[in-house]
Amino acid sequence: MQVFVSPITSSHPNRKPQSSGFLPKKIPPISLEKVGNSPERKVYSITEEGRQRLSDMVVKALSSDSCADCAIGDLGIGFVYCAEGQAVLRAIQSKVAGLNEAIEHLTKENEELREHIPLNWLLLIESAIAHIKVEKDILNKLKEIIESGALTESIERVIASEES
Repeated sequence: MQVFVSPITSSHPNRKPQSSGFLPKKIPPISLEKVGNSPERKVYSITEEGRQRLSDMVVKALSSDSCADCAIGDLGIGFVYCAEGQAVLRAIQSKVAGLNEAIEHLTKENEELREHIPLNWLLLIESAIAHIKVEKDILNKLKEIIESGALTESIERVIASEES
């Protein structure tokens, strides 16, 4: 696996990939790459420890229960190919179960509060339910893509097109 690091992300000593254990220490990048008008970026090879840590981070991001972590969940989806398939499927299953519980809770709360709060607050609850259903649908689609092997096929196709 290759990791792309821009000069901006790697300039601060605490943010250097080598210091985080993701990349081998004292090993130069395997290549430099220039894309369009952007500055040249370094391409590194990830260590086995880095690969495992990245996999753990993806699974943790997919498993996140906090609404404040929605962007982190999206990051998990974006890098899902970096994690072990069965761990990802378990994380998705757990997350979907939690989302189902949240939908059930909010639906019940919406019914109970109908006569006690203004309509605009009811709309907020309905909006939250709708957003949770969308997230659940996306995770179920991701699960289907992983189980069918289509994700692996699409990654291989992209890599092959970049090599030619």
